[in-house]
Amino acid sequence: MTKILKHVTVWTLTLILFAGCTQKIDTNQSSPPNVPELPSASEGLVDTLALYDATTPDSEVETALVARYYGSLDITDAPLFSYDISMVYHKPHAAEENEKTFEIHLRFYEFNSNTLVQELIYTAEKCLWPESVDQGLLVEDVNGDGNDDILMDLGIMGQMRHAVCFVYAPDNAQYVVVPGFDELNTPIYNPTRMVFDVEGNKHLVDEDGYGFGMEQYRIEGRSLVLTDRLLAKYVGEGEGWRYKAEQRSGDEMELIQNGVTSEELDQTIWDMNKIQ
Repeated sequence: MTKILKHVTVWTLTLILFAGCTQKIDTNQSSPPNVPELPSASEGLVDTLALYDATTPDSEVETALVARYYGSLDITDAPLFSYDISMVYHKPHAAEENEKTFEIHLRFYEFNSNTLVQELIYTAEKCLWPESVDQGLLVEDVNGDGNDDILMDLGIMGQMRHAVCFVYAPDNAQYVVVPGFDELNTPIYNPTRMVFDVEGNKHLVDEDGYGFGMEQYRIEGRSLVLTDRLLAKYVGEGEGWRYKAEQRSGDEMELIQNGVTSEELDQTIWDMNKIQ
């Protein structure tokens, strides 16, 4: 079945992090076809200029729309769902409200009857730069259970891009957030292996001087699992880089290659164009 993926945003849309079919549509359209209006708390959303104005201390704007997405979802043994997802800015009025400045409102409907089946609010707890929310939304089965899951760009926080992942939980027929996914640094989905390539913390160095270059994570059910880790060290001119590769074995990470060159690494796991 062909999915409908549409995106309303106040900035130019590009797709680098998430590959998919996305269509820019009229931001003045009040509601997607066959989908009810946004919750009353999000009514009166403002346009681009007001959103920029909302980030200034003297602004009177209380709420602004950063991005909006809607489309269809394939669910195994359940009616076809539609989704209406919005990232909303709320002006903080006290220091304790700064961590709740950006909220993602998710509403899921039974496609044919437009019956609301779930409403969920996710709060982006990191310091988010709203102008950087431009990577779109990916609808994909990322945990291999046959149900569509949702990956949503959170923009740039610090020097890294972040995202949030919602997976369908068949046991209660609802979408849930994957804990810890929003902590990953610039996750890039590899649909062939169903893993996420993630930039490692290069400031962490092991006892042999190897830094954490890249990691790979897989979503199992609703849990995030580290499957592979690549560490790198520059050993000098003429010698170049050497690598350590670790792979999960049970509950532990096991060293499977030590001091090897890039040519000796398992090329089915590591794309050397992404290293360094």
